[in-house]
Amino acid sequence: MAMACDLVVAGESARFGQPELRVGSTALGLGVQLLPLIVGEKRARELLFTARILSADEAYQMGLINRVVKDENVEEEARNLVIQILDTLSPQAFRVVKSAFKFWTDLATLNLQISRDITAMVWASEEFRERSEEFLDKKKFTPRRFWGIR
Repeated sequence: MAMACDLVVAGESARFGQPELRVGSTALGLGVQLLPLIVGEKRARELLFTARILSADEAYQMGLINRVVKDENVEEEARNLVIQILDTLSPQAFRVVKSAFKFWTDLATLNLQISRDITAMVWASEEFRERSEEFLDKKKFTPRRFWGIR
């Protein structure tokens, strides 16, 4: 969800990640498409392939979020950021710049329907059912063999 936001203010205890591959799903709902634009391709590959969960500080250092504040100050800090934008920027110029950014997002999501169809096939698999159950039951994941790689 953070990737779909223009700006992100997070509390110190917030965590971010793309754990889909760990549970047998994909991150084709936007993670694969937008994450490389935000953090760079190599970092995106590492985050997706390892399913590592980031602390708020790590997410900030990677450029995934804009600010890290004390948990109790998140709403106030986010509100102040929005007020700063509303009070100081030209609405017309803001719309134009936001439209320019949208071009990159639209380009990244060009094949979103195909991605959704592929994800639906993954969700229909036995492996996804098993790994989802392991995840929900908080069991250790059963390793699956990567065919043709080792």
